[in-house]
Amino acid sequence: MVLGAVRKAGKRVEGLLDVCFWGRVEGRQGERDRGWAASDVREGVAHELHVLDLPDSICKARLRQRNTSGEHQYQVDDATYDLFMTYFVLPTADEGFNVIFHTS
Repeated sequence: MVLGAVRKAGKRVEGLLDVCFWGRVEGRQGERDRGWAASDVREGVAHELHVLDLPDSICKARLRQRNTSGEHQYQVDDATYDLFMTYFVLPTADEGFNVIFHTS
């Protein structure tokens, strides 16, 4: 699961399960790759890409808790999470992002 946070033009842009950060920069996913942000990274835009490197069971439990809180309009069920994760590729150092891995 990816939590992306990018600072652009002085504004913080956030996304959870952000479709644009699922695959590698030159990945096979087309619009689902991180390539659109690569030019900003090369230009030195301050950014952080937060990755929750956790077992699916923990991610799903946290999503269920988020869903039941009622604070978020967009709900992600287990089947949708499983579908999302078929597209996800962990970022690697050669992509140039400032990646922060969270393991708890």
